[in-house]
Amino acid sequence: MLDLGLTGRFDSPLARTASDVLRVCKLGEEEKVLILADSATAPVLTHAFADALTALHPSLDPVQLIVSPRRPAFADLPSHALDAMLSADLVLDLTTVPWLYSDSFTRYAQECLASKSRLALIWGMPDSVQTIASCPPSTTLAGRARHALHSLNSARTMR
Repeated sequence: MLDLGLTGRFDSPLARTASDVLRVCKLGEEEKVLILADSATAPVLTHAFADALTALHPSLDPVQLIVSPRRPAFADLPSHALDAMLSADLVLDLTTVPWLYSDSFTRYAQECLASKSRLALIWGMPDSVQTIASCPPSTTLAGRARHALHSLNSARTMR
């Protein structure tokens, strides 16, 4: 197991970041959560998010789904993974290989609003754990982004 001195306690930097991510995502007590990882995802990251979920909402029963890393990058996710994502209220994507430009992402983007699913993308590479722990999400920046979202969505041109 990768140990950077970042985990093992609820007050560790990685545990605090995982909790901050869940707060920024406005996780509710009755929500269905999917932790999507692949076989190359840093185990400490998966554990940090699972522990943060348990600490914040002990009654939640998150589902963990582990897939093979996408090869080549931007390849589609397996259809069962996409179906699981769309049935969850919050998806914590800890995969190590991007799939953002795939047809899977296009389908998720088109259907997530109707299914009320939300996606938090967190880079799951073992080398990124230190950065993730050092750079927690900012509720101030998240608020600014939410405030600007309507303007961006209704804009006809951007300069």
